[in-house]
Amino acid sequence: MKVHRWCPMCGQDSTIEVPDDAYARWRDGEMVQAVLPEWTAAEREQLMTGLHGDCFDAMWADDDA
Repeated sequence: MKVHRWCPMCGQDSTIEVPDDAYARWRDGEMVQAVLPEWTAAEREQLMTGLHGDCFDAMWADDDA
């Protein structure tokens, strides 16, 4: 299944390919990490909120680095 999302930080749109069964399980209330354990945290976040990888990384970057 193709899922369209918009990043809340930068406004960029994206399309995410999600297995149909995993998407259905997630939409029915299972935790995303349970249905897509092979995905990174950033990939799962993009599915849930639209926040894509670069913005996810920027959001969690260490300001002291």
